[in-house]
Amino acid sequence: MLRSGGRIRPPPRRTRPPPGTAPPRPQQTRLPLWLGVGCTPASGERAERLGLPMVLGLIGGDIRRSRPLVERYPTAGQAVGHAPDTLKLGPTIHFYVGKTFQGAREDLVPVAQDPGRTWLTHRPDEFQAVSSPFGALMTSSTQEVIDKFLTEHKLLGTSRFMGRARHLTCDSVICGAP
Repeated sequence: MLRSGGRIRPPPRRTRPPPGTAPPRPQQTRLPLWLGVGCTPASGERAERLGLPMVLGLIGGDIRRSRPLVERYPTAGQAVGHAPDTLKLGPTIHFYVGKTFQGAREDLVPVAQDPGRTWLTHRPDEFQAVSSPFGALMTSSTQEVIDKFLTEHKLLGTSRFMGRARHLTCDSVICGAP
């Protein structure tokens, strides 16, 4: 603006927000926070105590192992005075969709054996276990991933799904609700 001969104006007067407020103001009365937890009782107890929706990190093993934590969560949260509708559950899980069941697994085998990748187990028996019907890795054809997601939903009573979609060269986060 100076180069084109324009006027110099003083900066606008800055005003401070009233104490106890921080712009921008949220549209809702409560921020939609979800607390990430592992499969330990201590991490679940924190979500119960705070009455926050819980994001259960399912990054390996059998998803049925998290069932005791999932069963305890709403009961314990209500016992300390939280409304049942605030005690939602959503898993976060790795997934990869291929054209076929076998094709998806074949695509991931070289990646699973790469020691530079930390999101997959390296041994073939571990890879088979985590990609099995109750394993924490969703990898298969589109329909089989959908079926596995619905099984997880029935088993855990989830209200949201947060998955890390794996592309062989990049990652992207996909979130959705059933």
